[in-house]
Amino acid sequence: RQRQMCIRDSNRTTEIFNLFNGNFFPELVKNAIRFINIIVLQTDGTLYNSIPTFGTIYPVTFPFFAIGLYNVLKKRLYKKDFHHYIFCIWLLCNIILGLTSNVNINRLNSIFFPILYFAVLGVFDVSSFLKEEYTIHFKHIMVVLYTTYFILFTSYYCFIHNKEKDMFSYGLGDAIHFAEKQSSNSIINISPETVNMPYIYVCFYNKIDPILFKKTVRY
Repeated sequence: RQRQMCIRDSNRTTEIFNLFNGNFFPELVKNAIRFINIIVLQTDGTLYNSIPTFGTIYPVTFPFFAIGLYNVLKKRLYKKDFHHYIFCIWLLCNIILGLTSNVNINRLNSIFFPILYFAVLGVFDVSSFLKEEYTIHFKHIMVVLYTTYFILFTSYYCFIHNKEKDMFSYGLGDAIHFAEKQSSNSIINISPETVNMPYIYVCFYNKIDPILFKKTVRY
């Protein structure tokens, strides 16, 4: 039985690149807030992308990222070392993407490469700023700090976070197949308030041909 997909308000192009849909400044502000949350607070509001308290790269990493980036820009190291230049451009491209799009951690995951790069530079900058007798203590603190974060993260993920089944929509595939059998007019209604982008699940579980989907979908 051939199924026609009718998707309401789910055009991913206009949904993701929302800056040019007629509400430029309101959407720009929303995009900026989302971008700051992802970079500074390390969350996009979804538990399957980041864990509260731990974030994506641990909250303690952001200050080192800021220090590393600041020193590269202040000393204009990007003009002297090509790899600094590459990561500055990489970061700039992601900033533009974050401001012009409705991003989440998945859509902006490439930004974590320059963030980690500048964070490592920041650690070395702080270490070089300290007196020699304090450097070894700083190294020990860093090892203990990140080891503690990793142990706590692993414990939380394995024993608490991994049991949160609601976020992964367990049983939705069975519900879709059941609804398909019960439907007499080839229509399946899934509320987007309970499942994010439900048409993706319908396409996946029904194994709909992408070419057929493209030809028959109606937004």
